[in-house]
Amino acid sequence: MSIAPCSVLLNRLRIGHTRLTPSYLLSSDDIPECGTCQCDVRNEHFVASSIKDLFNNVETQKIVDFIKETRFYKQL
Repeated sequence: MSIAPCSVLLNRLRIGHTRLTPSYLLSSDDIPECGTCQCDVRNEHFVASSIKDLFNNVETQKIVDFIKETRFYKQL
């Protein structure tokens, strides 16, 4: 992945401007879970108490890895 698409993706996530944001809020989907241990997939990559905490304290690559693992990358 080049730097530009990664930067665009992260900026869209920071401001909540993605194609998934409205559909996720309207559909009330469950949080994705690990099929093996039934844990929130996010916990495998990082722990953050808020979006602000996430973008201030978590490495960018960990956020991108999480998005790729949950198969949301192409949907954003």
